Amino acid sequence: MRKLNILAALTAVAMAFLAGSAGALDVKVEAFATGLQSPVDLKEVPDGSGRIFIMQQTGAIAVVNADGTMRPEPFLDLRAKIPQLYVRFDERGTLGFAFHPNYKDNGKFYVYSSRDIVREKEDLLHEVFGHHTSYVSEFTVSKNPNGADIDSERVLMKIEQPQFNHNGGAMEFGPDGYLYIALGDGGFADDWGYGHNKKIGNGQDLSSLLGKI
Repeated sequence: MRKLNILAALTAVAMAFLAGSAGALDVKVEAFATGLQSPVDLKEVPDGSGRIFIMQQTGAIAVVNADGTMRPEPFLDLRAKIPQLYVRFDERGTLGFAFHPNYKDNGKFYVYSSRDIVREKEDLLHEVFGHHTSYVSEFTVSKNPNGADIDSERVLMKIEQPQFNHNGGAMEFGPDGYLYIALGDGGFADDWGYGHNKKIGNGQDLSSLLGKI
């Protein structure tokens, strides 16, 4: 009973503290950078420059200086390589990026992007004609720290996508040094439809990369 009374007293104190703190908060929103097209990812460059790179779904990574001014030329421009996006709604494009943990020294970074369908050695997902291919690529910065060497692309992985939506794309390095990539379930809705495992969906299908990290 004594423990319950102590717990109740601590809970009451915590609630009173939170109630008092909430009234003291002063939150406001300020525009930091403008002129972007469908920004989907934002990261500070890990080199001490204070710059921020912003990935736009339409194919380019913008460079924002520490003072909030945006450089006229993109850091990386893949607009010529990604598919033509639908005007009203699309979930393809350049969808995520991550800096190598040792970026300051090796200048390497990784990009998740949509490309037109290619056959090569890729297999059809569940015997359904693919819609496009997701690429996981490694790039290296050029001698200009505000520009990547587009010819340095090294494709690490290709994932055939059966539909235009549910592509995922978030990328982060873990403390173990591995690159983690969040992949969507393959499109349509509710992990169901063309290109999905008819019985359990792609998320539960261990033979498919879709719906996985």
